[in-house]
Amino acid sequence: MFKKSIKTIPFLFLVFLAISSCIPIEDKVGPRVNDFDIQATYFYQDTIDFSVIFTDNSGLDSGSIVIDRIPTVTPGPNAWFYLDTFDIRGRRIEPNFKIVVPEYKEVGEYILTVFGYDEGGNPDTVRRIFNLQSDNSFPVFDSLLIGLTQLNDSTYIACRSSIINISGNVKDNLKLNRVGFSMNNGKENLSVNSTDSLDLATLFGNQVNIPPDTQDSTIINLHIIAVDTFENRSVKTFKILVDCDDQSPKIEVIKSNPKLNSFNRVFVTQGGKLKIPELKIEDNRFISEASVYYNLQAEPLSLFGSTNINSSDPVNLNDFINLEFDVPLSAPIGEVREVSIMAKDSIGNESEITKIIINVIEDEPPLIIITDTYISNSAVAFNDTGYTPIKPGDFVTFDGKVEELNFLKSLKIYWSEESSVEAPLVNEVNFLQLPINLSEYHNLFSFVVPDNASLGTKFKLEIVPTDSKNQETKKVYLFEVSN
Repeated sequence: MFKKSIKTIPFLFLVFLAISSCIPIEDKVGPRVNDFDIQATYFYQDTIDFSVIFTDNSGLDSGSIVIDRIPTVTPGPNAWFYLDTFDIRGRRIEPNFKIVVPEYKEVGEYILTVFGYDEGGNPDTVRRIFNLQSDNSFPVFDSLLIGLTQLNDSTYIACRSSIINISGNVKDNLKLNRVGFSMNNGKENLSVNSTDSLDLATLFGNQVNIPPDTQDSTIINLHIIAVDTFENRSVKTFKILVDCDDQSPKIEVIKSNPKLNSFNRVFVTQGGKLKIPELKIEDNRFISEASVYYNLQAEPLSLFGSTNINSSDPVNLNDFINLEFDVPLSAPIGEVREVSIMAKDSIGNESEITKIIINVIEDEPPLIIITDTYISNSAVAFNDTGYTPIKPGDFVTFDGKVEELNFLKSLKIYWSEESSVEAPLVNEVNFLQLPINLSEYHNLFSFVVPDNASLGTKFKLEIVPTDSKNQETKKVYLFEVSN
């Protein structure tokens, strides 16, 4: 009996095991999603790259990742929402995730949530908050060249007006907005280009050049500029030294007698002369020589004088060649003569020919031009044919000039009673600069009516200029003392 009972024990144990295997065991231990790190801030086209460890005591089943605006913010129509589900089998798994941030989504704070589920449907979550910003990637230049000779590692060399052939390309991770250039931090010349890449040679063509008025030894900083749609800005700077002798000498008449008009034309009398006491020649480097020609306009050039100068500073050509051009007394009225002046610098750049046209005219007496007349500082029109009333103690002044095309020998101004013959109160000679300003040769005390002058007393103001040929002109004004 005892032996029989012993034999039945294994059988009963096997029966118990069979029965127990059919009773489900409840999984009360949930999965675990371990902590992970991400960046605090991401920008468009960045990659959110992270790994997560999932564990479970019995077996993992699936997971998901959700990205959405944080709960305290109402999402806009362009907010980013991301969902991804995936299978995870096993008790421990460590997948890696790479999520690319899309462009042009609503910026601000987002929450990234990782869910893990085991085979029993138990969940676990880990959340991370990050900030989404628009774009911080700058436009990128590639193979950028400017087509100038490179002086050293940091400097290029160019001439005035040299064309800068900009080539290469520029691109942006999203879109370019404006591309262009500026010089020495001046005005930016930018054009709108909504594209992700741009060929710079096509954009600029031959439109960028060194300003023609740039002085030698000037450093120009050329900035090539690209700005994307989010105002991220890239600038490439090239230092350019302007240093070349591409300018010819400049010639300028500073002073002449008679004075040239705006067309470099002058009127000279028969037997007179044109004097040029100041004629400036200057060059950006070195003046080598100059030549002067004087002849009838219709005839070939006739050398008047030539000289070696050899100066880096501006010079007065009259210091080298006496610039006095005589017009023969026998020259017919209306004859046209011509002075031609040329200069050359040390490397052979020749100036433009400066031409002065001389029109021969008849030698006439000086011309008196009276513009304003006053009695005791009050404007009064002087009578040209009769007497102008005046009072005891009054003084006479006037404005005007004397013009003379040749040479003014003297100026005399008389003031006296009409019946008297007095010495001139003004007696000036040898005027170097014409015309002369008459107001400079008298003052408030020059022409005064005595306080005791009787009624009816007559006074005479007489202006007499004389030229080198003793031709004179007289201007007479008469005054009568009255109440």
